Amino acid sequence: MFHDLSVSAGLARASQRHPITALPLFEFDPNVPMNEFLESVQFESTRNKGNALFGRLADIPDDQRAAEIVKLEAEMRKRFKKRELFLSFENLADTGASVGSILFQFAYLSLPGLRTISTQLKEAARSVPVMDRLIADLEKDLYSAVGKNQEIDFLCRINRVATLFRRG
Repeated sequence: MFHDLSVSAGLARASQRHPITALPLFEFDPNVPMNEFLESVQFESTRNKGNALFGRLADIPDDQRAAEIVKLEAEMRKRFKKRELFLSFENLADTGASVGSILFQFAYLSLPGLRTISTQLKEAARSVPVMDRLIADLEKDLYSAVGKNQEIDFLCRINRVATLFRRG
């Protein structure tokens, strides 16, 4: 069972100072500590992606919002499935490189290890606000070039602690 959290509809437009109604957008698993959620949105770029999503969903009529949430959830499932396939391929390639390094006596760096190190370096760089903005701008350009959706990126980042709220 998830807890409902109402998020102000106009987070992205807060500076307009208009009265806003509460719009339930996420359900949070009550077994997940709040600090785990806060860690998932610790970077300004992540919060900006979330604010953009909140603003867009707030501007959509209720019936269309429900359909959009279903569409976003389907896109997230596709992203997770692609990620699983990528990790399987990465493990297979790493195993092949490992066997090859034994047979042909060469040194190699583990692919999962390299990915982990690069992820940790990126996360450390993001802790500096200027670097976070730079990485966010690079990701935005890259995502638009390869057809990735930043909203899905945000939803995947918080998925372990919160899911989109669906009325019904």
